[in-house]
Amino acid sequence: MTTIMIPGSDFEGIGALNAAPPDAGVYEVSITKLERHPSDKPGVRRVHVLFPNGFTMFTFVHFAHEQDSSGNFVRIPNLPDNKFIGRMKAIKTILYSLGYADEQIQSGDIHDGWFITAQSNNKGFVDFTPGQRGVQGSYSNVNSWLTKAQYESRKSQPAAAQTKASPAAVKVGAAPLPAAKQTMSAPAPTNGAGAPSVGAALPPPPSVAQGIVS
Repeated sequence: MTTIMIPGSDFEGIGALNAAPPDAGVYEVSITKLERHPSDKPGVRRVHVLFPNGFTMFTFVHFAHEQDSSGNFVRIPNLPDNKFIGRMKAIKTILYSLGYADEQIQSGDIHDGWFITAQSNNKGFVDFTPGQRGVQGSYSNVNSWLTKAQYESRKSQPAAAQTKASPAAVKVGAAPLPAAKQTMSAPAPTNGAGAPSVGAALPPPPSVAQGIVS
């Protein structure tokens, strides 16, 4: 006699209890949520990612746009040009990782749905280093976002050579940045693997009430 029935779709984006961080290496990940925390600075989002083994974490991503008093998304006031360009490059790198092509990025309005796997059906690829277990101030880190071509190239290498950051490079005991339990750096692809030539399917447009909120 059946006593419970759970739709499998309800597990979308949900990790497992006590899942340990995977070893250092490259991984395909799902983005489960973009969170705007009250204590974070304008443009900062906590991007929650889910690894194949059920481990979840968030990484800070700095966007160059934020909502104004009228609810419109505009360039963050007084953001220097070099920081604006740097943030846009970082966001573009994540979009490349999710499979979007330049034509799609430049002709669309980028919103939450482009990033969240449950809405876009797109997964990203990351270079990951776990925190040092039992060491205070050592946190798991997304070193960079990779294109699928970069991921496939590195995945074939020995595990120790996959990641560009070794455990010794993890900052230990450093004062965290805005609640920086995980940080993110997303340099533009430099190994010859540029933007995807065929873009991923676009997510549906956001509803009127949808914003980048937790």
